[in-house]
Amino acid sequence: MDAGLLEALGRCWIVADRASAWAFLSDPKRLGSDSSEDVDRGHYAALRGALSKWMESDGEEALRRARSLTGSRTRSDLILDLYLKWLHSEPETAWRNVLKASLDDDPEIADLRFTLLDFVDQKTPELALRLARSIPTATWAQLPEEEVHHILNNWKRQHLEVAVVMLQQLPENFSPLVTFGVLDAWGKNDPNAALEWVLAHPAPDGSGESRVDSLMGELTRRDPAAAIARWDAASAEQQGKWLPTLTREWAIQDPAAASRWAEQQWRLGHGIVGLVRGAESWIRTDAAGAAAFLKEVLPTARQPSDRQELVQLWVTAEPSAALGALREVVPAQGRDAVLSRLLPLAVAADPASAVAAVTGIRDPVLRGQTISNIGLQWSSRDPENALNWAVSLPPGSEQTAAIRSVYQVWSATQFNGAKASLERLNSIQRDDALVGIIHERMNTSVAQAADLGLMVSDSQTRSELLDSVLQRWGRSNPAAAASWLETSQIPATLREALRSRIP
Repeated sequence: MDAGLLEALGRCWIVADRASAWAFLSDPKRLGSDSSEDVDRGHYAALRGALSKWMESDGEEALRRARSLTGSRTRSDLILDLYLKWLHSEPETAWRNVLKASLDDDPEIADLRFTLLDFVDQKTPELALRLARSIPTATWAQLPEEEVHHILNNWKRQHLEVAVVMLQQLPENFSPLVTFGVLDAWGKNDPNAALEWVLAHPAPDGSGESRVDSLMGELTRRDPAAAIARWDAASAEQQGKWLPTLTREWAIQDPAAASRWAEQQWRLGHGIVGLVRGAESWIRTDAAGAAAFLKEVLPTARQPSDRQELVQLWVTAEPSAALGALREVVPAQGRDAVLSRLLPLAVAADPASAVAAVTGIRDPVLRGQTISNIGLQWSSRDPENALNWAVSLPPGSEQTAAIRSVYQVWSATQFNGAKASLERLNSIQRDDALVGIIHERMNTSVAQAADLGLMVSDSQTRSELLDSVLQRWGRSNPAAAASWLETSQIPATLREALRSRIP
């Protein structure tokens, strides 16, 4: 018979003749023993219906009757079901009973509040919140960390508010593994509250510093005014740690306001790092505006180190005007390294000035590295003009480095356009370009890299490139690599040498 119908019959029978209904439904022979824990599900449905109806008039007696049954599975299932119904029908009375329930009442239920949390209807988070708030810290401390981690993660997915309440009930010695999953989700929902909690509960292993920084960044992105208010109320040590993050994140939304605020803090003695982070973000969105700001602030910098920081930022925003000042504030012995680092960044603001200044780098190794990095940066924004610059360099190692870097980036973003442009190059430049493309293709399409290797004119360069390609391809797909090699139009001696590269 249908379980719903049997449950309805149990409800009706307990109303019509409570004594006989209970005598029949609680008969141990029909319920099964504690050892077998076997009970007919139809009988269980009728029993559940009867006790549910009984609970409407006398919840405590219905629970007492349920606890008197044999068969621990029958008893525990009924007790949990009755508690859930009781909590909905008479919440305050049921709640008082939940709070005073002991393990001796229901030994097969590990902890009534934790167990009810597992069964409570996810559509009623208010009940779950109440259960979570009622579990004392001492009870949480008795559970293994793995179990606490499982409980928190389950409620984080279902109702974050419940997981946050549980987090606030935990003892302070729980590991970050347990707390950070909820903390990260909480931070996305309410970063200010999450930040307040993590500051009051530092992680035992010190890993909370990264969470504090992340939460401060999230708070700034959502509400810069709230972030500034929290910064104002923080200790001097915290202010020093938070200033770069606050300014950087605020500058993404309003670089001028963030940089001006950071300037005020710098003048008050908080260091120049916040100002640098703000100006860096400003340069990415408005190089001219950032340059004007830096030019205005620079004369007020008293410390040589601060002047260097400001001039170096100015170079990346307006290299044509700032490179002269750079020579004044950066000692000659360290200038090559500074230029090597800054000029690739300055390409975004003024490519002509940036590439012209490369000749000022005296160290040939650093100059070659700088040219290569300029090619990478410029090609990501304007590959056509980056290529025009690269081929305009005198033939040699620096032109080779520039062409390879331009094509490495260009082929990653516009493979067909990069390949088509090869026709504009002489044979030496074309081989350099193919090297750049092949190095990029080896990470994305090793088959294309192999086909491109056949296009290289110089036999030694072609052999070296195909050797690298076949080694990579042989590790990932030896069958495909071997098939390509056998059908390729390459000299037999080279084919034999390359065959050894395939496992």
